[in-house]
Amino acid sequence: MLLNVSQLLADNHTSDTVKVLLVSQHAVLLPINLFAGLLNAAAFSTVIRSAASCSVREVRLASFAFIECLCGVFGFGIDLLYLVGDIPCSANCELTFDPGEASGPEVKVTILRYCMYVLRAAHYCYYLLNSMYNWILFVHPLQFQRFSRHRHLYMSQAGCWLYSLVVNIFILVDGLKYHSDTMFFTFRAYAVPVLHTFISAISFGLHYNLARVAVRQIRETSKLADLQARLHPGDNFNRESARRRSHSKKNLHVFFLFILMFGTFLITTSPGIYYRAFRIPLPPTLGTVATLLALDVLPSLHYICTFILTATKNPVVRTGLQEYVRSVSRFLCCENHCF
Repeated sequence: MLLNVSQLLADNHTSDTVKVLLVSQHAVLLPINLFAGLLNAAAFSTVIRSAASCSVREVRLASFAFIECLCGVFGFGIDLLYLVGDIPCSANCELTFDPGEASGPEVKVTILRYCMYVLRAAHYCYYLLNSMYNWILFVHPLQFQRFSRHRHLYMSQAGCWLYSLVVNIFILVDGLKYHSDTMFFTFRAYAVPVLHTFISAISFGLHYNLARVAVRQIRETSKLADLQARLHPGDNFNRESARRRSHSKKNLHVFFLFILMFGTFLITTSPGIYYRAFRIPLPPTLGTVATLLALDVLPSLHYICTFILTATKNPVVRTGLQEYVRSVSRFLCCENHCF
């Protein structure tokens, strides 16, 4: 049976705690998704506007910001529709509907589910693709020249979107043709945790190798600087010490950046996936509903963390965002002065 949020809140059989949890979740997700979408939209427009030459790095950064922007804006739209009562609760609260003839709300739920999982799958693919590019760049820099061509980049991105569309097609077919939730819940309970574990294992291997390379470079740079300081004592000692500190600081920055990228991905996406897979076969309780609603907030935070850890490290994006902030500040100051 499908229920709108307004109907669910008005239902006397629904506890007041569940009503408060539903409203609180969407009220919290609404500004988070909007903020994430605006941040990544600003990064995307900055890269496109400020890039003098569309290099592979800039195209990759713009594409990653674009998919993050889509995820944030789509999440904001769904939360807004939930709050006004236009979207049935089964798209997010997972209230199943009876098999039979598909009605208008059920078709809407199926389409929204398909779009949501296509965007999430594309987000996973782009994250894994970005990790592989960083790994090739730092571990095999000579081989990176072979893969740093626009043709390889466009083909890999097209493959990400094609995979996202095809792997979730059964959600669309199962909802529109068979009017059932069986395949959808089976996918969430078994396939999603397996795919997430597989991608997390690959990402862990890549970032662990990157961290080892960064630590080894720090040690080699320190040894080389000490050797040069002994061979050329005097004024060169201070110069080599400063150079060593500069290299060590840069490598440490890369090391912590990779750790934070993998850490935020694992912390914000894993708890909800594994807990949902563990609780789906069991009967729902109030504690289960509260935990699931709380864990659904974490993936939206990942879009903001990814933006901070990737886009803001690029000087083009950083300069463009500073210009955006100055423009908004001047506009607000002008409005306050006029009034």
